[in-house]
Amino acid sequence: MNESRISVLSCPNCRSWLVIDYRDQKFYQKGINVLVYECPFLVCKKCGFEKLVDIASRTIEHRLNKALSEGAKQIEIQGPPKRLRFDYSEDIPFEYDGRDWWAIPGLHRPWDEGFLTPVFFRRKVLTKYMTQPGYFLGMSSATGGAIGFHERWSIRFGINQRNEVAIWLGYIARLPEEERYYLRSENIPSSHDVGSDFFTASIEVIAPSPSPELKILEARDRFYKSVFQKWEVSISHFDNEAIDSMENIVRPPVWTEEIVRTVIDALNKVCIETLDSSNIKSHLITENKAKADDLKDLRSLKLFNLWIKIFLRVANSEEILRPLFILYDLRVLLLHLFPKEKRREEIKSIANRLSIDKDNLDLESIYAELIDRLAKMWEKLCEFADQWKDFS
Repeated sequence: MNESRISVLSCPNCRSWLVIDYRDQKFYQKGINVLVYECPFLVCKKCGFEKLVDIASRTIEHRLNKALSEGAKQIEIQGPPKRLRFDYSEDIPFEYDGRDWWAIPGLHRPWDEGFLTPVFFRRKVLTKYMTQPGYFLGMSSATGGAIGFHERWSIRFGINQRNEVAIWLGYIARLPEEERYYLRSENIPSSHDVGSDFFTASIEVIAPSPSPELKILEARDRFYKSVFQKWEVSISHFDNEAIDSMENIVRPPVWTEEIVRTVIDALNKVCIETLDSSNIKSHLITENKAKADDLKDLRSLKLFNLWIKIFLRVANSEEILRPLFILYDLRVLLLHLFPKEKRREEIKSIANRLSIDKDNLDLESIYAELIDRLAKMWEKLCEFADQWKDFS
């Protein structure tokens, strides 16, 4: 969550996302017994904070004042019906809770009734948009992105803290019929949980923080530009091919080997295969930092490590570049066949090098830690490159 502005769905105590909880509520106020059915509260599942939703609070206050003027001693208030439906995609009826449009802050807009009702899906619904020809999936942040087909259509979505996908009902209604049928097949009941960068960007106009994957690409680009400006040498190549691979560098929509393999392979191409071994060798030799015979058996990563050590004066260059070596090993593991036992040992080794607890050897934990370290590595390299004005 972007901390520059605080979302209405952010818990004031712990900054976790708040969710809607509907419950019957009894209380005594202003001399009147009040019973509210299906009263919506904003609740933090982490720390227990809860707050009555503003629109419900205003409704209760209005009814209380009316009861006082009429001399009533007891009132009953019924919230919106759970089966509330809106005139969107009724030919392919999606499952959703119409109360969410009324209760979740920022969604209730009388001039566009029901358009911003959240519809929820299993996260695997996104797999199609990453794997099938013509479709695309792009992540603008860790919890917000877009899916589409060629230039014909695209819609935005969010990923909540339950790893569910949320899309506004009005967006869905604009899609072709066959696409809506596909989405309906992965439709699930509402969890009343829309907290995500998708929500803050589309409802509160709060710009999301860049995704960790985007941070890697941005820092990598800055590093190579800085190197060229200071040493007038390009140590990367295949720029057009790298741009093509960047399309696949998004947080996996589901944690299957096939999907994770696609992302890791793309990262390997952009971060490692684009290293220009020929130029790195030439620069080292031209500046009398190494002899040709000493470099002939070194491959791209080892050459890059030597270049970093010499020109950026980084004594612990192996440690700084460790994420790249782990990325390479993970890519080999995912793209090649290994005996089961050997595979388990390699996964344990990778997790150990990432300081991941042995009880969390799943691909999601490994991926998240590796991506974080790669982003920090490129940022660190940018700092080193900016530090030196020359290589004398």
